[in-house]
Amino acid sequence: MRLLSYVSDEIVANDGGSLLDSYIALFKSINIRTKKIYEFSVSLQETTMHLSTVYDSRIDEQTNSFINTFTVITMFVTPLTLISSFYAMNFIGTPVINFKYGVLVFIVVCLIISLTTLILKKINGFN
Repeated sequence: MRLLSYVSDEIVANDGGSLLDSYIALFKSINIRTKKIYEFSVSLQETTMHLSTVYDSRIDEQTNSFINTFTVITMFVTPLTLISSFYAMNFIGTPVINFKYGVLVFIVVCLIISLTTLILKKINGFN
């Protein structure tokens, strides 16, 4: 488009005087139209770039929300996984296994850790 605009500018200038006035008027009309088309294409390109940026930022927001959700889930599950892995080990003489209320103590400790995690999450302002 830009090249066509440059060519029509040169023809309209008619430096050699080789064109008739009727042809010069025709090329002026073509020159004006090519410049309008070029300006429209530049505007369309800028709009496309803007829409692409908006789309990318929206995808980034969704990804951040997704990662934030999994971070919160991991924050609750990790301590419980660690405790249950210790509880699942078959050591002889482990106090929790031989204790009458061992499972109850295990559940209470897990609840205390979960509630502590929830309270710390609310205090620190994590989403």
